[in-house]
Amino acid sequence: MKDDRDHLVDMSEALQRIKKHSPADRGAFERDELIQCWVVHHLRILCQSAEALSLAFRGAHSRVPWARFSHLGKVLDEHYFDFDREMIWKAMQHDLPPLGEQIERILKEFGADK
Repeated sequence: MKDDRDHLVDMSEALQRIKKHSPADRGAFERDELIQCWVVHHLRILCQSAEALSLAFRGAHSRVPWARFSHLGKVLDEHYFDFDREMIWKAMQHDLPPLGEQIERILKEFGADK
């Protein structure tokens, strides 16, 4: 069974994979259905992992917007093929970079490399 650290590692890996294949501009994102599917798939992993973190852990790291990603995951789960590209793009541009920094800092607190 996975623990909080394992879920954080999954989140970190999902973020890295999104970043690896994210286009630089929104037009490229809008035109490429494969990239959209890649991003949504890894966002689902990220959101499921965030949801799986223990309540105690989320409480101890309350500066991270866990609820935002829980909500995003629910929205993605409800809209398999008709997801809001604007919402996804905004998350990629504004929410994911600081989340990645926060997760990396927390992982360092664990004192071990991923």
